[in-house]
Amino acid sequence: MRGRIGAIIVYGALLGALILGGGGRVAMRAITIMNGVQGSVTPSGTLTVVLAGAASGIGGAVIYLIAAVIVRHVAPKREWIRHFVFGGSLMLVTLRGLNPVDLVRLALFTPLVASFAMALELVVRRRYPRVDRQAELTTAH
Repeated sequence: MRGRIGAIIVYGALLGALILGGGGRVAMRAITIMNGVQGSVTPSGTLTVVLAGAASGIGGAVIYLIAAVIVRHVAPKREWIRHFVFGGSLMLVTLRGLNPVDLVRLALFTPLVASFAMALELVVRRRYPRVDRQAELTTAH
């Protein structure tokens, strides 16, 4: 059980670094270009954004696990509810982090969050292909 939780958190960190960090860096650069601001991409700035993406990915993995536990106890065998709780929670956290919230930032960052959510779901499904995945993730053996 602990190994599965740890693995999902590691997957979250890796996917977060790649999708949220790398994609976030590209989105941030696009915003500066669209605003006509002279900016530069530095290795230290890129590393900071990628590490922030990894940290966000860990947070996303924890949200995934919490959603699995909630759904396991409230509505077992209704996996769509976990998707709704997971995706909705990620979107709320994203909206909280965007400053200011405008159409450009939503258009750039929402697809990154959705891609992260789908990628984490796919990785977990492939790694733990059992039919009753929620029980696999949330029940100690």
